[in-house]
Amino acid sequence: MALFKRNWEKESGKSTVFRLAFKVFYVHIMTVIIWVVISFILIGLENLLKTQLTSKPWVIGLINIICLAFYLLDVYVESWRTGARDLNLVNFQHIDYNPAKPVIAGFASQILGLIAAVIALFDSLSLSFLAKRFLTFFYLNFLYPISLVNKGEASKIFYFIPILIGPVVCTLAYHLGYKEIRVLDKLMYKKPEKKNDRTFKR
Repeated sequence: MALFKRNWEKESGKSTVFRLAFKVFYVHIMTVIIWVVISFILIGLENLLKTQLTSKPWVIGLINIICLAFYLLDVYVESWRTGARDLNLVNFQHIDYNPAKPVIAGFASQILGLIAAVIALFDSLSLSFLAKRFLTFFYLNFLYPISLVNKGEASKIFYFIPILIGPVVCTLAYHLGYKEIRVLDKLMYKKPEKKNDRTFKR
């Protein structure tokens, strides 16, 4: 993932919308897998400690926050790196600058969720129930808005909230990377204070 070096990825002089979309999709799937793994670990702890963990709302909420933070950070890093790389390719005239690239890639990475959300809007369709189940599992790391709709406490428009998060972060991070604006560096590292050099005359 973006937080670790991937030796299999080589600079080829190509930077396509599909490649960026796949990166965001890959991060999404890995985050869902992490959510499931954490849940199974908690179930194992329940059996070991003879206590209830997964039934407590704050525990599920904590898992969602951790997975969501991991997803946002990883999508940001992947998209920022792509933007910075595209800047280099544009400067050397390998590709043309496409400002719509991260938007298209972001929504392309969520195409399965988008199709399912549209189907879920129509209760008359026989696939509506399956679409709602798919959305529940596909967006485990954004379970809160999905759960509100499933309980009937929110409009079905809430199904589209998780779909928008990926494209928004992807677009913002890509353009920051293209402009070489390092937001994470400013948040994580403090600028060293300048010491006043004083010369003493004797």
